[in-house]
Amino acid sequence: MNKQNTIIIVLLISTAFVRAGIPVTCGNGHNCDSCGDTADIRANFIPITWTQCMYTQCNTAPSSISSFVCQSCFGQPNSITALNKGNYYDPSTTSCVNSCPLGTQADSSNTCKPNPKPGNNISCGSSGSCSGCGATTQIANLFTPVPGPICQVTDCSQIPSSYNSYVCQSCYQAAGAIAALNIGNYYDLGTSACVASCPIGTKADNTNTCQIVKPGNNVSCGSSGSCSGCGATPQIANLFTPVTGLICKMNDCSQKPSSYNSYVCQSCYQAAGAIAALNIGNYYDLGTSACVASCPIGTKADNTNTCQIVKPGNNVSCGSSGSCSGCGATPQIANLFTPVTGLICKMNDCSQTPSSYNSYVCQSCYQAPGAIAALNIGNYYNPGTHACVTSCPQGTQADNTNTCQPIPTKPGNNISCGSSGSCSGCGTTPEIVNLFTPVSGSSCKVTDCSQTPTSYNSYVCQSCYQLTGAIAALNIGNYYDPGTNACVAECPKGKVADINKTCQTPKTIIGKDVGCGTAASNGNAANCNLCGDNSTMQNLFSYDTTTAGQNCQFKDCSTIPSTLNGWICNSCNGVEGSKIPVGLYFNGSTCVSTCSTGVATSQTNWTCKIFNTYNFGSFLSLVIYFLLLNILF
Repeated sequence: MNKQNTIIIVLLISTAFVRAGIPVTCGNGHNCDSCGDTADIRANFIPITWTQCMYTQCNTAPSSISSFVCQSCFGQPNSITALNKGNYYDPSTTSCVNSCPLGTQADSSNTCKPNPKPGNNISCGSSGSCSGCGATTQIANLFTPVPGPICQVTDCSQIPSSYNSYVCQSCYQAAGAIAALNIGNYYDLGTSACVASCPIGTKADNTNTCQIVKPGNNVSCGSSGSCSGCGATPQIANLFTPVTGLICKMNDCSQKPSSYNSYVCQSCYQAAGAIAALNIGNYYDLGTSACVASCPIGTKADNTNTCQIVKPGNNVSCGSSGSCSGCGATPQIANLFTPVTGLICKMNDCSQTPSSYNSYVCQSCYQAPGAIAALNIGNYYNPGTHACVTSCPQGTQADNTNTCQPIPTKPGNNISCGSSGSCSGCGTTPEIVNLFTPVSGSSCKVTDCSQTPTSYNSYVCQSCYQLTGAIAALNIGNYYDPGTNACVAECPKGKVADINKTCQTPKTIIGKDVGCGTAASNGNAANCNLCGDNSTMQNLFSYDTTTAGQNCQFKDCSTIPSTLNGWICNSCNGVEGSKIPVGLYFNGSTCVSTCSTGVATSQTNWTCKIFNTYNFGSFLSLVIYFLLLNILF
């Protein structure tokens, strides 16, 4: 028999006369400190094993009891009635009971506790775990997981020994929550209590914990009392408070925002009470999303102290003897370049837009890898818009540095196309009208003949023709051909100039049917061979296949051929729009309404001819002579 067993036997014998209870699990390493809340209760327990103790006074009415007293004495002979009612303890009646009363339930020690009052759902867990709801296991265990990241306090009806803002948020306005947990959904570290709002000098962080505010230093990122310029998003801009004018400062450097920028780093750097993450340096590294003391290798601080990845430009010839002073009219621009060799320099970094730049910047960054859009548009620089451009805008031309400079204007000659000081009649579109400047009355002139407009007309050609300084395209001639959108010295073949000197294609006007055709027969095609003395004249007619027979038509009455005849006069007479002289008959030189001498019929091809009276009289005399001979003989 070992020593421990001997001790147990001795104890059992020694307590037999005092009617001890049965062993219960409330021991802790050969002491019974967990068996009751008071010293009186604990004094009547003796250790039996490492975890078990036994109550020694079941036959005596104690001054106070616990659930372990009830458990140890219940069902034991000679236990007094008060300790033999049941193995549960009801704190509301301070007595042993057979079962917990309505509205309560036994905890792990068989003590009757009010039914738990669960809190409201809050998002502090992850994947069915509530470990994120407390910095300690003791606090995290106060929560029960709900699906996803949602958890809730298991019981808001009793105050834990320690808790946090998530407990306050879950129990605030929860049914049955005790007053201490139902004051508000913020947690004040100073009083270790739930509060309705954070005390003066503190501010709620993103967990609703009241932190002592540690404002940052002044930085220049605002405008007119607003700090909207201190962050690309409202989330970051709202971290700042306006001071005056352009000046703002961080509201609180004692806690790390979920996202921030270089202005946060600058404001919190060396600020009293700033947390380490915001007090490293006044630069912000995009690569690590953190404040840094200096930009990492391969990056460079922009004008907001943000570390940007360096994207050098292409080589340009603007330096001299290893210096890039010739690459900019100011040191500010010249310092944007790094010498390569001899006259060659290149932009240090094309990934960000300088506050001011020039054509050499545009040339170096154009098509350079990583160049931002503003510097990659083209290799020309327009001082008017302070921007790189693909080509110089109208009215400017590139100088030898690719800088767009104004072109000296060359006004045109006066022409009459306006009215009452307006040039609205000089073009059918505002774009063309705006090329003109009114002179006086109906006179206008092209404002500048030294450059080619995108669209123009005959009035532009007339105004710029034979003008010193006019570009060649506008100085060719004073006619305008819409077909080629160009000024011309004369209208191309097949076109005629209208009254505005615009070359137009004449409209074909077909003549009426005339009987000078021959229908198809015996394998011969229909033709108009009788409409003229030669093939040239005959080809001016076309056979009318619709009416057929002998009908032919003059092809175009809008033009006057070099030679006319009676068939042309007859076909075009009375046709609307005809340019052929009016008249059915041809008098040998032109069309006429009546023949001044002779007559014209279809037999004479509608040509005026004098009738030969001598020949007709001789023929008549001969006929009479033969008739008389027949009568007499």
